[in-house]
Amino acid sequence: MSKHFRISKHFRITLAIVGLLVGLALAAMTVMSTPWFRRALERRLIGALEDATGARVEVQEFRFHPIVLQAVFHGLVLHGSEAPQAPPLFSARTIVLRLSPTNLLHREIES
Repeated sequence: MSKHFRISKHFRITLAIVGLLVGLALAAMTVMSTPWFRRALERRLIGALEDATGARVEVQEFRFHPIVLQAVFHGLVLHGSEAPQAPPLFSARTIVLRLSPTNLLHREIES
């Protein structure tokens, strides 16, 4: 007495879509975990900060946490038009940015 279990077409389509989304999420996490992506994101964020402020930006250390889409700048210093011996325009030990998935996809950084 064997029963044949039949899966509906709608359920198979839903299952395929869910599988595709999980696969895309895993691929995105893999790419965002690479040093290449970290360097590209760091350059993009520093460039956006320089464009928004008109200052020259120095960063001691940059970290990116892809699971929570969080970028952390340690030792951030902004140099404006101050004299070389004067204190910088702005400095902070740590700056934490929460990034939006939409902005990452569209390559936009909001000022």
